[in-house]
Order: sequence, then C-alpha cells, then structure tokens
Amino acid sequence: MKRTVFIVICLFITLSSFGQKNKTTKKITKSYTVEQALEYVEDYFSFYEADTAYENPEARKISNNVFHIRVDVCTCIGGSGCYEKKRIDNSFFETTEKNSFCWHSKLYILTIGSGGKYSMREKFNY
Repeated sequence: MKRTVFIVICLFITLSSFGQKNKTTKKITKSYTVEQALEYVEDYFSFYEADTAYENPEARKISNNVFHIRVDVCTCIGGSGCYEKKRIDNSFFETTEKNSFCWHSKLYILTIGSGGKYSMREKFNY
C-alpha cells in the first residue's frame, strides 16, 4: 500500500511539473524610422520651443528608438535678427537670408517611448 501511494505521488509530482511551462515575456521594442523621428522633432519645436526658430533638422538612428538630432537654431534674442533682407542689384526685389551670426547647430538626443511619449534633451560635450 505504501508503495502504490509513493508511486502515485511521484507520478502526480512529475505530471504537475511537466504541465507547467516556463512563462517568458519578451519586451517588444518598436523600431522607428528617421522620418518618424523628424515628426517628433517638429512636434517638440512647435510645442515646447515654440519661440525658437529652427531649420534643417537631421536625424541619425542610434538604436530602435533613440536618435541623434542635429538642428540649426537661432540664438538671437526674440528671433528678430535671425534673418536679414537684402536687395538684389538695386532693384525692388528683396531676398531673405540667414544672419550667420545668430545661427548655431545644436545636437539633441531623442528617445521615443511607448504610446507616443518621447523625450528630447540637448546633448552636451560631444
């Protein structure tokens, strides 16, 4: 009797441990494109830095959701000196050109999270 109970218990333990599967969770990270990163840059400058004039954003992909962003930013106070008008050969036509004194390149790190959340911070010491 003790022997049959022992065998039944061993079978029960074997079957219960065999029935349990190792549950593994995979963290899925979405891969973003450079074009999508530039859309986030546009959103950042239109909302968080609305008073900052910027041009020529470029993105380099570092990983699936991290990008280095290079942007030309106008650092003149109030943005009034960012552009200067020049006449073309004493005519009535004018062109608008960048004031090279006010424009500087800045490097940012863009990290895109889940659900459309993102963070963009300036990178120093590069």
